[in-house]
Amino acid sequence: GDHRDLHSFPTRALPISQSLTEAASAAFQAIAKCAKEYESLIADSLLLGRLEFGLASVESQGSEVRTQHYKRALELFESAGCPEATEKNDWWAVTQLKLSDAHLQVRPNDIPAAASAIQKALDHFQTQKTAHAHFHTARAFYKRALIFDAEGNSMMKMAFQAAAKELWTQTVGEDDPVGRSLTLHDFDDKIPEPWFK
Repeated sequence: GDHRDLHSFPTRALPISQSLTEAASAAFQAIAKCAKEYESLIADSLLLGRLEFGLASVESQGSEVRTQHYKRALELFESAGCPEATEKNDWWAVTQLKLSDAHLQVRPNDIPAAASAIQKALDHFQTQKTAHAHFHTARAFYKRALIFDAEGNSMMKMAFQAAAKELWTQTVGEDDPVGRSLTLHDFDDKIPEPWFK
C-alpha cells in the first residue's frame, strides 16, 4: 500500500490488550527486519525514518531500544533528499520532541539531552506558519517549562508556561481551557495529525 499510510500510525498509548500490543510490535519488528535486509534497495529515507519512528512507538516507555529507534529515525530524516522538505523537517522535529521524552524516561537526570532535543524542535517549528507547527511550538514550550521546573528554575518555568498558554490561546481560540492550567492531554487532544502525537 501507499507508504503515506504510516502517517496514521497511532503513536499514543491506546487502551488495547497487551497481546494486541505485542502483535503490533512483532509486526513492526518483522517489517523492520525486511527493511534492514533491503535497505540498500530502498531509496526512500523518509519512508525508512517513518518506519523507525513507528518501531519506537511500540517499544515500552523507558526502553533504551525506543531511544535508539528515534535516533536512527533522525539520521534517516537528515539523510533524506526528498522534495517534500517541510514534511521531512516536520518529522525530524517531532522525532526530536519524542526523543526528549525518551531521554527523560530512560535517564531522568539527563536534563541537558532532553532540553537540547526540545530546543532543536522549537528551532524548526518557530519558523513555520502552519497551525500544527503552532500546536507543536506551544507543546514544546510547555515541555521546556517542565524541564525548567526539574532544574529548579521557577521563573523560567512560569515564563515558558505563559508562552505556551498564549500561543495555545491564539491557535485554539474559544476552545482554550479557560481558568485552568494546560496539560499534555490538552495538546494530545487538539493536535490534528495523529502521527505527530
